[in-house]
Amino acid sequence: MQTLYIDTMNRINSVGMGSNWTPPLGVPSGDYFNIAGGNAVSNVYADDTYAIFIGNTAPFSSAQFSQITVGQITTAGANDAGIGCIVRANVNNTWVRCFATHGVNTISVMDIQVNGAYREMAQAVHSVNTGDKILLTSNVSANPAVYTMYVNGVQVLQANDANISGCTGAPGIAYSSEDSGSPLDGVNNWTGGIMATRNYGLISFIE
Repeated sequence: MQTLYIDTMNRINSVGMGSNWTPPLGVPSGDYFNIAGGNAVSNVYADDTYAIFIGNTAPFSSAQFSQITVGQITTAGANDAGIGCIVRANVNNTWVRCFATHGVNTISVMDIQVNGAYREMAQAVHSVNTGDKILLTSNVSANPAVYTMYVNGVQVLQANDANISGCTGAPGIAYSSEDSGSPLDGVNNWTGGIMATRNYGLISFIE
């Protein structure tokens, strides 16, 4: 049976998230998530921050999902801030990401980066609140692959892309902001795995 991975972030404050997580190669040095007050929180304001889950006991298939619970939201600055998920991420700076911002512009965004080359896939007016669940799924049975973002079980965005090929990658979490003074959003619960484990599977709690 495949494993469903859960990280509640319920542990002592720390620099970094522990040995089960890694930032992708290519992100500027010093950009990472810390554990603070029971949340995974980016250590930077104006940048993109990612954490890839590497605590799996078997490789993830390309059909995977990542889900977070928004643990904290604070008033964003002029250029907003957003928290969300990544799937099919690897250390060569490849991933599909979704995130939801708040503040001046309340939008949800889905974008892709392949070996460092970035492209926005979809965007819609939508915001999130503390306690909301953001889910990103990867359906690779379709050609090209279909990526779908949900908030509290309701589809918000969907896009397809065939640029990630031969790359399974792994799920994880993401933060994005362009404002040097914006406070930081946090994740207080994460679930990820292959699509077949969304509703069942051998659960592994990561503490």
